[in-house]
Amino acid sequence: VSADDAADGTEIEFFGGQVGAVAIVHSGGDPGGMAAGRCEPAGRHDWFVMDVPTGQDESAQLVVMNPFDEVAQFNVVLRTEGRTVKPGPLSPFVLAPHHSVGISLNDYLLLGPDEESLVGHVIQRVGRVVVGGLAVSAAGVRGEAALAGAGARWVLPGAGDAGGRRLVVLNRSGS
Repeated sequence: VSADDAADGTEIEFFGGQVGAVAIVHSGGDPGGMAAGRCEPAGRHDWFVMDVPTGQDESAQLVVMNPFDEVAQFNVVLRTEGRTVKPGPLSPFVLAPHHSVGISLNDYLLLGPDEESLVGHVIQRVGRVVVGGLAVSAAGVRGEAALAGAGARWVLPGAGDAGGRRLVVLNRSGS
């Protein structure tokens, strides 16, 4: 499926069983690269895009898709280690049925010198949406579906890679 814009979404319907799906994103720009992101089966009330980079030479987009027959309305909250930003133009954001939008997070919050992580939180108000993130930095391209809500327990499979690892955790309660 060719897509020129991060907001070019795709809906998959399968008849006769159950399937899983993943999107592979190729970047022909500079830096080039490839990313994979799982597909989501349904809309949710809260979505969290973890660790989206908006530092120097980095860009991130929050991709929100409304594949449903009704209008959707949502708010966007951006959080770093020290700040919470609720951009006025993104609260509320109204998205027509069967449309999607790519929201450039760099337009609303750039990481400061003492900040390493930015979390995008989409809070559903009316209708339903599916959310993901797309990030481009010197390290390459990363695309991922958002987390569908906060949880009390998470398991991180995989270890032993050659590079370093950073774990980003959001305490939504503020305590």
